[in-house]
Amino acid sequence: VEFDYCIIDEASQMLQPTALGPILSSSVFILVGDHQQLPPLVRSKAAKQQGMGTSLFQRLTDAHPDVVKRLGLQYRMNAEIVAIPNHLVYEDKLQCASPEVANARLRLPKWDKIATKSTNTPAGDSPSDPFSSIPAWLKHAIDPRHCVVMLDTDNIPQAKIGRAHADSPHNPVEVRLISQIINTLLASGVPPDDIGVICPFRGQLKQLKRNELSVDVWTIDQSQGRDKCCIIFSLVHS
Repeated sequence: VEFDYCIIDEASQMLQPTALGPILSSSVFILVGDHQQLPPLVRSKAAKQQGMGTSLFQRLTDAHPDVVKRLGLQYRMNAEIVAIPNHLVYEDKLQCASPEVANARLRLPKWDKIATKSTNTPAGDSPSDPFSSIPAWLKHAIDPRHCVVMLDTDNIPQAKIGRAHADSPHNPVEVRLISQIINTLLASGVPPDDIGVICPFRGQLKQLKRNELSVDVWTIDQSQGRDKCCIIFSLVHS
């Protein structure tokens, strides 16, 4: 079978042998992808060392930069979030596609109720009110004005790293903090479908899933192609 055109999406995550088959059956091929993101998944260390982890997309991008068309507009990240990959990887070449994208914020329908609560209100004053006592760090973390929040647990003595699931690290204190954040977001009116948790360690994922968080919990690979209004990234340790 011969084709005039072959278009391969997510080509930077495709193994080279997989890409060669359809390409050799076409007169013109177009590869779409981003080799700055996830590479092809190769489980064999030996194969990875011998180059299997390098996609055809990356090889051709490096060898023929003159035929590469870089797309600079993105529709997923607001201005504060896109500043991170811009600084680390993309040399400030990524742009928000519209003012709506640049200024997007997480909607918390009950934020006004949280914002007016004192962080020093004693717990138990109003048991029916989930916001009767909210720690300052948690109020800061879910404030919709803060689009990127880093929470450093190094100074918490109990936040020790454990290893139980095939020597994969986990942090029980971090699990509890994430649970607090999620429960407060849900109580603030954020739908569970709008929240996702990503973690690179399966030991931590197992601990998170045991807490029945009522939101999606993924590995980095599993999160590909999925959009959420709020992502909590569990790094386990700094």
